[in-house]
Amino acid sequence: MVGSGASTWLMALTSWPALVGVLSAVSLGSVMVWNILTIALRQRLIPDEMLGRVGASYRFLVYLGMPFGAVVGGVLANELGVRSAIFVSGSVLVLVGLLLPLVLRGVEHYERSTT
Repeated sequence: MVGSGASTWLMALTSWPALVGVLSAVSLGSVMVWNILTIALRQRLIPDEMLGRVGASYRFLVYLGMPFGAVVGGVLANELGVRSAIFVSGSVLVLVGLLLPLVLRGVEHYERSTT
């Protein structure tokens, strides 16, 4: 999350297309890692019989958030400029990435026993 946010921050600061392309690739790579890790964590923590429901709920919340993010991003871009909207997006990603260790602190207590 922090890598994706930091690369998004840098995209807001540059006008060089090649650098924006590289930073977009870094951001996309970070998102792919995030997706793999969240699925692995869910598979580790959620009982097998609940995995489908939890995965569907996760997907529902993600897709529910997309229009909200699009509206907020559009309003920010309209009011403050596109670069400001991109910078705010990167800031939110960095903040979430920095808060994740606190949120996940103790998650090992919920691990399934293998006995």
